[in-house]
Amino acid sequence: MPSPQLLVLFGSQTGTAQDVAERLGREARRRRLGCRVQALDSYAVANLINEPLVIFVCATAGQGDPPDNMKNFWRFIFRKRLPPTSLCQMDFAVLGLGDSSYAKFNFVAKKLYRRLLQLGGSALLPACLGDDQHELGPDAAIDPWLESLWEKVLGLHPVPPGLAVIPPGVPLPSKFTLQFLQEGSSVSSEEPREAGADPQGPPTELRPFLAPMVTNQRVTGPSHFQDVRLIEFDITGSGISFTAGDVVLIQPSNTADHVQRFCQVLGLDPNQRFWLRPQEPGTPGLEGLPQPCSIRHLVSRYLDIASVPRRSFFELLACLSPHELEREKLQEFSSASGQEERHEYCSRPRRTILEVLCDFPHTAGAIPPDYLLDLIPLIRPRPFSIASSLLGAHRPPRCTRHGCRSWWPWCSTGPASRSRAGASAPPGWRPWTLDKDLCRCPCGCGLAAWPSQRRQTRLWSWWGLAPVWPRSGQLSRSAWPRAARGTTCFLAAA
Repeated sequence: MPSPQLLVLFGSQTGTAQDVAERLGREARRRRLGCRVQALDSYAVANLINEPLVIFVCATAGQGDPPDNMKNFWRFIFRKRLPPTSLCQMDFAVLGLGDSSYAKFNFVAKKLYRRLLQLGGSALLPACLGDDQHELGPDAAIDPWLESLWEKVLGLHPVPPGLAVIPPGVPLPSKFTLQFLQEGSSVSSEEPREAGADPQGPPTELRPFLAPMVTNQRVTGPSHFQDVRLIEFDITGSGISFTAGDVVLIQPSNTADHVQRFCQVLGLDPNQRFWLRPQEPGTPGLEGLPQPCSIRHLVSRYLDIASVPRRSFFELLACLSPHELEREKLQEFSSASGQEERHEYCSRPRRTILEVLCDFPHTAGAIPPDYLLDLIPLIRPRPFSIASSLLGAHRPPRCTRHGCRSWWPWCSTGPASRSRAGASAPPGWRPWTLDKDLCRCPCGCGLAAWPSQRRQTRLWSWWGLAPVWPRSGQLSRSAWPRAARGTTCFLAAA
């Protein structure tokens, strides 16, 4: 393997930018290029002056905010004292992911592109601006841009003599190998100690707080299509503090039934233990994974088999499929021309990875265990709105969630935390306080932050003034409360 020549750095809020960055890494390996793929905040940004070729993949979160795992990099790269020739040795490209329905569409990618030019970097191509609103999604802009990018890159770093580009249908070597232990070994020693009520320091994504659940109440009717719940947790002793507008990160796990079904489809023994070994030096392992580990623990706590698969899932699955008919269908789903059909099959009905594997049994049964971590994304903490306030000490902290499957109530600061432990403000949110009365008129069920704000200021609680439908949103004068002069009235819809 040649020494690394290409660096791919990503800033991702929901995992989409990370998936695109890993796609770039795979395509670089097919072209015999050494490649490192890292989150921006995990990279020593001071070393950027020594990098000859860097590709930045950046999402735009909220109202033009950088994702949480690139905020430290963002602050550093915009320091005014950086010399204008800092990056004169670096060739770069910027790929952005955004939504054109927002005013600051791809703001992070555009601003980063201009800043890298100011610091002396040489752009290989104009910035790519992927748009979620396009009928084919961001791939409509990404696919042609990548073709031009690889032409530029191969001009700088051609394929070594005697070698050829690895064809798309040939699977690349896996990032890890699973070295299975002899049968009959005990698995009790591999279970890690859970975070308890007395954590060492504030909770984080890697060291969450195990919060007992107090109540779990459904707030939508039994016949409603969406299962929205109000959940209360006991965070006594956690040191977590929060304010109105913050979110709590909850770490999910897969149900025992799903884990058992997954193992049956793939022909795996859930009690089989293994050592996880990286294929290449420098490849980071899984944080917190016990060694040795059981298949059951890996699938339950780490593999997100309940997520909707992305295009990269079908690409690798097609490479691993020994069944001709299933392989042809998988190739269609992974192609640019098959995006609409993939959307109808997978994205629109929210079909999960486990359900897709059950639909392709011959392919699922032939997946080598070494490819599990290449094929299936890792479980990420989910942010949920906090619907309570610390000022109401008599009530446990509350949050709302939508359509959850199985959840471990791990309250964590996660990557989105600011100065507070255990909770964080969503991108674009700015805390506010009022010295006057506020009359709120929220329409819909998505305004979970309102109850927490009610205890922070003198807030009129006036639910149900208007139906959810915009055309029926006119309020009767008789419906308004008799508020004092100077009251601020806020009408909002979910």
